[in-house]
Amino acid sequence: MRLSDRLETIIDMIPPCQTAADIGTDHGFVPIELVRRGTASRAVASDVRKGPLERARAHIEEAGLSDRIGVRLGSGLSTLSENEADVILIAGMGGLLMIRLLTEGEAVLKSAKTLVLSPHTDVPKVRRFIAGTGFSITDEEMVEEDGKFYTVLKCEKKKMRKMSEKACLFGPVLLEKRPPVFVRYLESEYVKTVELIGRMEEENVPEEVLREKRKYLRQLKAVLKTVH
Repeated sequence: MRLSDRLETIIDMIPPCQTAADIGTDHGFVPIELVRRGTASRAVASDVRKGPLERARAHIEEAGLSDRIGVRLGSGLSTLSENEADVILIAGMGGLLMIRLLTEGEAVLKSAKTLVLSPHTDVPKVRRFIAGTGFSITDEEMVEEDGKFYTVLKCEKKKMRKMSEKACLFGPVLLEKRPPVFVRYLESEYVKTVELIGRMEEENVPEEVLREKRKYLRQLKAVLKTVH
């Protein structure tokens, strides 16, 4: 089974642990690989949808790992007990939904040691949320697949230094590492934002909305100067 670059990046972010929980597991490929590679001794594959969970169950059985990977139906962190999972992985959903699930599962969240998160949208809001949870963003990676950019955050239980607005928008670690894919993302964002502002000006969008977009464009331009 060949995993996508995004899933490989997620797996690489996960530290050796006793139990890893994959929330929204879909096909169950990540927990299978975590146990197969010895990264996790045990795993939990959880999903709110019966169809994907049954596919995950079939893949886990096929891999011969049913005794080490539990399959659970339910929403968010409600499928876990406190202190059950060292590592919690959530990927493949919007950032606002991710924040809601983490908020609703606060007790389970606080008992974990590491979070690995890959929100499809609202990444800055996820960063701001993490800053108030007792976790710190210790690593970030970005992956480009089919013309889309995905961010993966590794968060560990330690006090986080205050993040600037720039760090929230673009990533405290990505700004330091400046990988080529991050530069491509910034360039793509700049072009898209210029085009969006042009359309908004033609459509007479309220001035306060335009001001925010123009501010974001200036921030993008400033960051691009530092990475080239």
